[in-house]
Amino acid sequence: MQSIKINFLKFIILGVFFVGFTSISKSDDIILRNADSLRGLSTDETSIREFFGNVWLIQNDLDLKCDYAKQYLNSNTVDLIGNVVITQRTMILKSPKIFYNGNSGVAIADNGVALRDANSYLEAQKGTYSTKAYMADFFGDVFIEDDSVKIYSDNVVHNRTTRESFATGDVWIFGKYTNVVMKGDTIINIPKDSYSISMGNTVLFKIDTVRRLDSIFVEEEEQFLSTYLMSLDTLSISCDTMQAYRFIGNEEYFFDGNVQIVKENIKAIAKSAVFYKNQNIIILRDKPIVWYDSTQLFSDSIVLELTDNKLKKLSAFGNSIAVTKLDSLDNERINQISANDIFIEFDDGKINSLRGNVNASSLYFFMDEEGYNGVDRKSTDSIQVEFIDGEPENIFWIGSSVAEFYPENVIFGKISSYFLPAFKWSDIRPEIKKILFDRKEKARQF
Repeated sequence: MQSIKINFLKFIILGVFFVGFTSISKSDDIILRNADSLRGLSTDETSIREFFGNVWLIQNDLDLKCDYAKQYLNSNTVDLIGNVVITQRTMILKSPKIFYNGNSGVAIADNGVALRDANSYLEAQKGTYSTKAYMADFFGDVFIEDDSVKIYSDNVVHNRTTRESFATGDVWIFGKYTNVVMKGDTIINIPKDSYSISMGNTVLFKIDTVRRLDSIFVEEEEQFLSTYLMSLDTLSISCDTMQAYRFIGNEEYFFDGNVQIVKENIKAIAKSAVFYKNQNIIILRDKPIVWYDSTQLFSDSIVLELTDNKLKKLSAFGNSIAVTKLDSLDNERINQISANDIFIEFDDGKINSLRGNVNASSLYFFMDEEGYNGVDRKSTDSIQVEFIDGEPENIFWIGSSVAEFYPENVIFGKISSYFLPAFKWSDIRPEIKKILFDRKEKARQF
């Protein structure tokens, strides 16, 4: 995967420099095919021709059409003005004004530009296109669309031959056959491999609800600007670097560095993670933490399983501990279960059961009508906890057990000294991400 990224970047760099060193031959001359009228001007330094009305110029496999053209014969360049259309086999390039260099084969548009190919469409405020390297470099509110995605960004370098795109600056990718949206500072999209990599301020959204915040009509541009807020029951996963393989019916996403997950009352952090979208499974690795309401789960790795858009099961493997704060105002009354592996099942969004397997220990605080009256600590082979309406109802210690009870007058003032050896707690949890997509909604113009 790393070699794909590096080779793609090398190809872009080589392609851009290649066009500047192309040899000039007679076949590179720009030739007039049609114009309603023309006039010429020659000096000691240059020869200029002007063409008016239904202008049609050609160069090799290029057709250049416009309302008016000014050709500089000595430099083999031409200004194309008014309804400019350049075609190259299946490619069509449009702009109100284009400067074209016949030697380098580069077309430059500074007043809006759009490009359509067999499978791709691009538009932007400005851009250049190399007719020899088949490379487009568009910038300023860029929009690109192919048969599987729509991309919005500040800049895109697009390879027509491979259909690969290198996008930078507030990049958004919307899949046409998925409810997953990708955002990042830099995204490389490689359609032939159904592969994308996002770097810098990367966020994935699995959108289940999208709420339109506003829609404002802009008179100067005669169109609506729509703003969306992706939150509510949306799943968001942010990280340093994300790699995506998006095949129809099989999507896999790999996250590295500072992974943070938020979905309603589920929050998690990890160093790395994998999201198997079609199986609704998220695997967290490298000392992850999962928060669910007032419960925290720590382990070497944790698997989240979702069903019908709700958390169905948490499976923690290796050095696991689940802790639940009894009172948000009391930082010491925290029930604890530790084990090698812990499995928590949910029913309709509430904890239904918890099981700790292998070297299990528990610490539970007791209370009555008068308040807390002590703590119970046990060690056993396995622990099973049954819940009713999200609250623990029955606890079973399975296997050989060692039990200890400490009354309130013994533990008072030194409660934390009775905590389980594996105890952990973290108040640093991910915040709900409310990221706006406030670009203009776009569609193909031709």
